[in-house]
Amino acid sequence: MRERLFRLPAPSDAVGTTTKVEGELYIEANSVTKISVVADLTALKSDEERRDRALRERGLETDRFPRASFTSLDPVIFETVPPPGETVLREVRGYLELHGVKREVVVPVVARWEAGTPPRIVGQGSFEIQMADFAIEPPSIAGIVSVGDRGKMEFELVFEPA
Repeated sequence: MRERLFRLPAPSDAVGTTTKVEGELYIEANSVTKISVVADLTALKSDEERRDRALRERGLETDRFPRASFTSLDPVIFETVPPPGETVLREVRGYLELHGVKREVVVPVVARWEAGTPPRIVGQGSFEIQMADFAIEPPSIAGIVSVGDRGKMEFELVFEPA
């Protein structure tokens, strides 16, 4: 999120991260048939405790809406199975549920299959969200801190066989 502190001349990025993410990826022949991911937003942490508290009570309101989820709608089809180490770019259409609102989104994903023990698929991406699309009121603290109406969700997911 872009935030602006009243005493600073330029806006800065406020970044919250979590590693509490679970998901499933299903493969059938040359297709990824389903992707499902759930993130625990109560575990979001930034470099500022006051910002983290504001996320819990305002903005994302993680006390009320503790999870975000994504579920793909269509299979991701490949002509052939990509060889290990090759990077592929695909757009994945699905539902993102955030702040109690479910919306259809298209997420660009860069992925690669890593052979090894165990083999794994690593996917990365980022996409922009409009806060109003998810009924999120951009937090503002008495004119001291204000937040823009857009944010970027970034992710790195690692899928290994169960």
